[in-house]
Amino acid sequence: MRKTLLAILLALALVVIPAVGVLAAPSQDVTITATPATYVSISNNTPSWTVGTVDKNTDYWWKGSAPSWPLGDGGCTATITNDGNVTENIAIKGANFTSGGVGWTLVTSTPGQNEVRLTAWKSLDAEVDGINLTTTDQSFIASLAATGTKKWEMRMTTGTFTDNALKSGAVTLTASQTP
Repeated sequence: MRKTLLAILLALALVVIPAVGVLAAPSQDVTITATPATYVSISNNTPSWTVGTVDKNTDYWWKGSAPSWPLGDGGCTATITNDGNVTENIAIKGANFTSGGVGWTLVTSTPGQNEVRLTAWKSLDAEVDGINLTTTDQSFIASLAATGTKKWEMRMTTGTFTDNALKSGAVTLTASQTP
């Protein structure tokens, strides 16, 4: 009787043990969530400026006309927003203007032949506080709080030209975490 009972238990064990493995899932996912401690990001609500036909030795304002000083929010065309989660410093730089013809070189003084000057201000700046853009980063806005905004304006000053080809330039805003 014992031999029969032992044989039945052994047969039952051989059937049940493999069935336990079949009932288990072949794989299991683990969901991992994490939030970056530092996220640096900005946006600018006015990403282009079409000036149109320009005359030599003339100032052109992004807003359309010269503002009153100190520069108020209403005298500004664009708004920079800190989309990150830390306080940020904003740098600004320009680029030489290119075309199918002769390009314009970005200068910080009075433009001459085939030259152009771009000047940027942020709200509350006096006229003398304008930054004449170069092709390297310059400090523009200090300590812009997370979710904070700052309005800004630009002026383009033309020199003289040696052709009438369409020109295209760019301004780059770069954010970095405030130390």
